[in-house]
Amino acid sequence: MDAAPKKLFAVATTAVMALSLATAPASAASGASRSRLMNAATELCLAVGKSEVRAGKKVIQWTCSTNKDQQWIYRKRKVINAKTGMCLAIARGVQVKGKYAIQWPCTDGGTEQEWIYDEHQRLRNRATDMCLAVGKAERKPGKWIIQWTCRDSADQAWLMR
Repeated sequence: MDAAPKKLFAVATTAVMALSLATAPASAASGASRSRLMNAATELCLAVGKSEVRAGKKVIQWTCSTNKDQQWIYRKRKVINAKTGMCLAIARGVQVKGKYAIQWPCTDGGTEQEWIYDEHQRLRNRATDMCLAVGKAERKPGKWIIQWTCRDSADQAWLMR
């Protein structure tokens, strides 16, 4: 398969998945459509460490499983953890490369909790205009997830599984 059909297939698949998740019901407990977010470079999944329901807890990558702390709901530009009910965020929307991503109680204001899932399968934070990434594409379970200047690289691609 040459690059053009692959790219078109990836864009179409991304659009269908994003649309199905964007129309999910409001509550994680209501049976909303959930997906794991697996990093393309490390093949590890976005997770809340130890499933802790604690505001400010840094999110990590971990060996993929069916645990709820690895299930995410993408709705109205928010990425909500199915276990904790909290939103993926960059604290205070600080525009610093390497700033850790955290979970925080979901609010209606503030773009630090808003993410755009784009055609490169990146999650771009609306407050910082930076992308969710695995630093140095290090394949280490428990590694904290950071934000970085967006580029077309596997360490910033999050595949919905």
